Amino acid sequence: MNPHKVEKLTIKQSGAQIDVTEKFSKCDDLLLTYYSDARGESNPGLDGTTQIKSGTKWSGDTLFMLFENLPKLPQSNEAQRSDEWSLSKNSDTLTITITFASETPFSPIRGSKSFNAKSKT
Repeated sequence: MNPHKVEKLTIKQSGAQIDVTEKFSKCDDLLLTYYSDARGESNPGLDGTTQIKSGTKWSGDTLFMLFENLPKLPQSNEAQRSDEWSLSKNSDTLTITITFASETPFSPIRGSKSFNAKSKT
């Protein structure tokens, strides 16, 4: 079993601040904070010591995140990651598309994950 498998994703937004809590099956929860006004942020990496820098901004109905200083991928000189978050028209599904790019013959690697969005009022 992957100890870093996200079992629950909780997202709360207040103004430009977006707090994301990732609940893992075998690890401590991870609280990440993003700012959608592009001011930039720094969040802990999975190893607990690395700080991952990112920039976040809205473009229409899509939230874009660009991550810097990621741990390097094997056989790579550089790793970059970008996320695109978009909510379906009926607000039931959040689709997160994650793109990794690195200087390897296997890049870019692209994937996406959809989550059922539950709105609490």
